[in-house]
Amino acid sequence: MKKLTALVLAFALAFAVGCVPKAQSDIRETDGTAVTASPSASAVSDVPLYYICAETDEAGDFEAYPNNNMSELTDSEGYNYSFSVEDNGITVTSPDGIVIKPAMTGVFLGFFTGSGERVYALATVRNTTVLSYIDFGGKQLVSKFEPGYGVYKLFPGDDKYDFYYSSGGKLVGLDIDAQTADELLTWYDVGIDAAYLTNFASLPDNGYICSVRNPGSADKTFYTLIPTTEKIEKEVITLAMFSPGSALLSTIFDFNRKNPEYQIEILDYTLDDGQTYGLMPDANGVLRLNDALPRKLLTEITAGRVPDIIDVSMFPVERYAHSGLFVDLYPYIDADPGLEREDILPNILKALEIDGQLYNTLSNFSIATLVGQKTLVGEDFGLTLDDLIEMQNNVDEPLMNEFREFVLYDLLAGLGDSFINWDSGECGFDSAEFIKLLEFVKRQQSYSQFAVSGFDNYYHDHLLYTYQITLPVSDFMELERNYGVDGYTFKGYPTDSGSGSFIKSVNSPQLAITSASKYKDVAWRLVREMFLPEMQAKTRMSLQTNREALEKNLETLNLTLDGSTAENPLTRYISGEEKAVLYGLLDTADKLYRTDAAALGIIMEEVSAFFADAKTAEETAKIIQSRVSIYVNERL
Repeated sequence: MKKLTALVLAFALAFAVGCVPKAQSDIRETDGTAVTASPSASAVSDVPLYYICAETDEAGDFEAYPNNNMSELTDSEGYNYSFSVEDNGITVTSPDGIVIKPAMTGVFLGFFTGSGERVYALATVRNTTVLSYIDFGGKQLVSKFEPGYGVYKLFPGDDKYDFYYSSGGKLVGLDIDAQTADELLTWYDVGIDAAYLTNFASLPDNGYICSVRNPGSADKTFYTLIPTTEKIEKEVITLAMFSPGSALLSTIFDFNRKNPEYQIEILDYTLDDGQTYGLMPDANGVLRLNDALPRKLLTEITAGRVPDIIDVSMFPVERYAHSGLFVDLYPYIDADPGLEREDILPNILKALEIDGQLYNTLSNFSIATLVGQKTLVGEDFGLTLDDLIEMQNNVDEPLMNEFREFVLYDLLAGLGDSFINWDSGECGFDSAEFIKLLEFVKRQQSYSQFAVSGFDNYYHDHLLYTYQITLPVSDFMELERNYGVDGYTFKGYPTDSGSGSFIKSVNSPQLAITSASKYKDVAWRLVREMFLPEMQAKTRMSLQTNREALEKNLETLNLTLDGSTAENPLTRYISGEEKAVLYGLLDTADKLYRTDAAALGIIMEEVSAFFADAKTAEETAKIIQSRVSIYVNERL
């Protein structure tokens, strides 16, 4: 690595000199035609190259290697080139401060030094990326190349390419004179998350070195990409997901990089039109459940295309667990030398269990509960549906601070097991209890009423407030500001077993291994990571399900108070009393916030007529009973 260090340092010195351009009146390109790049296979060598990615802690002076991303520059005649917010582009200003002309309009991304000390400006213009060089003699920018949309940064080139850049999951080499953009490698194949790429350089023999920021921290990891002509064939393990997050992606890349025999392949079931999962108003302003994301995956599974691993965060786990789609993870934990059940918070395991078996993971969570003014709700934890009805009868306005569809959603998450028995297929939506629930929910705010009043109603004395404990320090301070110290009570939600709070996922993948997988033991190597403190530490803005990770997070979580200065820092940490309250509230949370999307969709569809006074509660309950019963008894 000593040769590598010396080489990188030499490159650094060369490009550092190029950062202060001289007058270049001899460079005058008259052809301003921009060419759109269509990345093609590399034409540098007839022999296809593959790469082996190796982590290195001997990056030497690579950290100082310039990426030439300058926000402004001045030529030898004193003319300044910089981005102007007012002109929405790059402007040229004379030495006496007079703006000569706007040189380019668009979203400026940076100045980059190319070969021969030629300086280029990169900008997003009309939904594409334009690379223009500065004509210092004419004091203008000349459009030279269009790399395509999604190019945000250029890395210095070498004797093969003017620049390198990352786009569309590929490393691309750009030859400006030849007007070509060659795809050199796929980042996914070498196990690098290019979204966190901070620096890059080429090495002799077609190799590369790069630095990647670690998610959740300012630390970086350095990798060398070693060229080889031999393609490494791996067995593919498929993982079905919906919009995979950065923490899991980095774990997958790390897995792929370190495993010579297996590779995780992500099947992203996010819809192309950007639809999300949840309650949304239709064309008539009626709230309905959009469950297009899980339906898309279910169609694949029904057709026999079953992934090895599924992120079930938007998936009807309970229904398909009873159909035998997933394997129990408890035997894997019990046989794992580096993980025990005791490492995970007991309430988390209890909340995740279905009939005593564990089908999926959970890394990060919040505690969802109801909270209210102590004078209204009393001092004791616990709430039943009859309690809610009695409280509502004592006030003229709606009791809850949410609109009624969300109230119904929350109550069904707690009481859902009272109305669906997945073992027997029996439903109880025509019961007196469900009719009572519907009548209570109807008395809450409509979506249109909530849109008008919005957050103005929060913390009114007569309201029960839906609350999530995610960042304890700021959350407890917010409750104190609005209710006063010791002026509020956590009440929980009505549940089929009495009352309790919810465990609610916070941007946390919930991985399950399918029974159809041929690679269950290998899949467990990835799935187990979700329960480990190293993985959970990547997402600090929440609570962690691993005991060790949660304790460390609570020790470091803090809030900077108003009036804080460097000389007199005012920092608020969680107190011992607040920690006791948090763990006490966690003891009440043994139910995961999840409902069956299809069943909930049926319910939401039918209650709209009841809310509009077109049907009675009894008529609505009868229809829901019929439709959901048919659905529940349709097995995979």
